[in-house]
Amino acid sequence: MKAPYLLILLAALAQSVPTPARSQEPAAGPSSPVACLQPARTLTGPTAMPDDAVIPPRAPAMPAVPRGAPPIAPEAAVVPSASENTPLAIQYALRPLVIAAAFRQRDNQMEVEGVVLQADEFVTDAETGEITLTGNASVRSGSDELRARRIVVNPNTNILTADGDVILTFTGQEIHATRIQYNYETAQGTMENVLLRTRDLIIRAKTLEMLDRERLVARGVRYTTCEKQTRHYELHARRLEIHLGKEAVARNVGIDFFGVRLATVPELRRSLGGGRDSNNTLSPHLGYNNHDGFYAEKELSLVRGEPLWVNLDARLRTFVEPSAGLLMATKGRLHFAGSIYFRDRAGSQRSRHLEVDRFPEIGMVYTPSSRVRPGRFLPSQVAAISMPDTPRYPQRWRFSAATTVGFFRQHAGSSARKIGQNREGGRANIQAQLSRSRLGQKPFHLRDLRLHVRQSFYTGGRRYTVLGLGWGKSWKLGDVHVGVERFDNIISGRSYFLFDQVELAHEWRPFFRLKSGDWDFTYQARINAERGGLFDQVFSLGKRTHCLIPRLTYRTRRQEIGFELDLLGLSRQGRPRTDVSRAGETNEDDDRD
Repeated sequence: MKAPYLLILLAALAQSVPTPARSQEPAAGPSSPVACLQPARTLTGPTAMPDDAVIPPRAPAMPAVPRGAPPIAPEAAVVPSASENTPLAIQYALRPLVIAAAFRQRDNQMEVEGVVLQADEFVTDAETGEITLTGNASVRSGSDELRARRIVVNPNTNILTADGDVILTFTGQEIHATRIQYNYETAQGTMENVLLRTRDLIIRAKTLEMLDRERLVARGVRYTTCEKQTRHYELHARRLEIHLGKEAVARNVGIDFFGVRLATVPELRRSLGGGRDSNNTLSPHLGYNNHDGFYAEKELSLVRGEPLWVNLDARLRTFVEPSAGLLMATKGRLHFAGSIYFRDRAGSQRSRHLEVDRFPEIGMVYTPSSRVRPGRFLPSQVAAISMPDTPRYPQRWRFSAATTVGFFRQHAGSSARKIGQNREGGRANIQAQLSRSRLGQKPFHLRDLRLHVRQSFYTGGRRYTVLGLGWGKSWKLGDVHVGVERFDNIISGRSYFLFDQVELAHEWRPFFRLKSGDWDFTYQARINAERGGLFDQVFSLGKRTHCLIPRLTYRTRRQEIGFELDLLGLSRQGRPRTDVSRAGETNEDDDRD
C-alpha cells in the first residue's frame, strides 16, 4: 500500500522540474503509465524520421515478467502518470517503480491496518482511499471474514460494501446475502436477501440488521427446520430478534403446515442455547385419561415485555370442567412470580388426579437463569427438580431460592385409598435448592446431584419441614442410554395439604432410552425404596419423519395416554418429565440466559 503513494509523490516532483527547450519534441505517446514509458521505435521506409530529428537514447530493456505471474494490466493499476513535460531521465528512472507498483496492486493479498485483503485484482482510489477488490475477493478482520464477488473497502471509515454471492462469517455463524454494508470495527451493518442457519433453524429474511456481535434483527422472515424443497411446515414473521447463543424471538408469527395457514400467534420464542423450553411446542398436547376424558392443553403468551410477562394456560376436558390459569413473572434472576389458577394439576400425585386452586400464589424467586418463566415456582420436593440435558457448565453449582405466600383450595383426587380431601387454607413457604450436573471425574463421577430444603407454615399453626437429597448415575453404550437416580427425604411435621407433600420419602428411579435410526423409545420407573413396588411408570415412543416427530406417552399412575407433535429443532427434546404440575413447575435449573 506504500508504493503507490510514493510513486504519486515522485511523479508530482518530477512534473515540477522544468525541462530545457529542444529544437523538436517527439510526439506525445499514449497516456497510460506503462505505455508512456515505452522506448522510442526506429521508423523505416516511407515513414523514416528526418535526418535532423532528435533521437532519444535507448532505454534499458523492460524487466522480464516472472514465470507464472499474471501479465501486467496497466488499466487496472493505479500508478502516477508521467506527463509529456517530464524529463526522459526521470521517466526511465521511474519505470522499474511503475512496474513494481503494478505487480504490487495485482498481488493476491495485502494488509491495511490489520485487515487482510485478498483478491485477483485491486484498484485504489487515490482521492478517497477506497480499495476495490474483484475476483475471489475476501476481507478478514480477526475471526470475521467476508467473501463476495466485489468488495469496496474504505480504510478511513472501516466500512465494507460488498455485493454478489456475499458470505459473512460472523461470531461463528455463516450468513449468506446478496449485498452487505458492514463496519468491521463496531460489528454493525445491514444485509439484504439473507439466508442464515443457527443450530437447526433455517432463516430467510429480506433484511438483516446487525446491532452488535450478539444481537441481530431480521425483517420479512420465513424460518423452519425442514430442509425439503416442499417444506412440511414454515413460520412467517414480520420481525425476528436473534440473540446468538441465547434465544430467537419472533413477532406476529403465521404457522403454515404443508402450505396451509393454521394459526397466527403474537409471539414465539425458541432457545438457541441448548436448554429445554417449557413452552416450546407449537401444537397443543392431546391425551385421554379416565378422569378428564379427552383433553387438549396449551400455554399461550398474552403479554411479553416490561414490567410483567403474562401467559394463559388452558386445558379443555370432556368429562369435567376445564382448567385454566394466568401465569405471571418479571424479568431477572431475582424476580416476582405469581399464579391465579383454577384446578391446576398438583405436583404431588399421592392421590391420583389431585388438583389445586391458587387464589392466588405470589412470591419472589431467585434462579441462576434470567430467562422469564411466568408462573413457575420452585418444586416442593427434590425428585421434581429438573436438570438440563446438555448443561453449559456441568461442574458448576447452581443455587435457587424462593419465598411465597398463597391461598389454596384442594380438590380430592380419585385414589382408591381416599387419602385426598377437599380443604382450603393459606400457606407461607421458604425454600432453597442446590444442584450440580456432574461431580467428580469419570468413570467414578455422579450426575444430577440435587439438594433441597423447605419450610412451610399453614393456617392453623401446622409446620412442615423437608430436607431432600438426589443423585444419579448413567451409562451410554452405542444407541442405548441407561441410568438410575436415587432420592431421599427427611421429613418433620405435618402438612395441612396433600398437594405439597413428598410423594415417596425414599425412591429409586431407573430409566432406559434406545435411539435406533428414526425411532426413539424411553422408559422410566419410580420405585418405592421403603415398601417396594412400582409407584409410577412412563413409556414414550417417537418416530422422526424428517422434521416432524409424533410422540406417544403413557403414564401408568394416571392411566393417561398423551400425544404430541414435536417440530425438530423447535420442540423440547429429551426424557419425558414425570412431574405434572403446570404452575408449580420449576424453572429449568440451568445458567443459560
